[in-house]
Amino acid sequence: MPPNLRAKYVRGHALYRKGNYQEARNIWEQILKEQPYNKTVLDAIDSARERLNKQQRH
Repeated sequence: MPPNLRAKYVRGHALYRKGNYQEARNIWEQILKEQPYNKTVLDAIDSARERLNKQQRH
């Protein structure tokens, strides 16, 4: 992953750890525009989606 995209990924991960799942997902989706098959990012987005769904159910 190029340094600029890696920085975005790390930023998204920090937001995720703080519980800002939607913001993290938005950042990670920006990475997918340049690397649509990045498994690490796809997995992170799936995890954020699951957390968001869990929040909405409660």
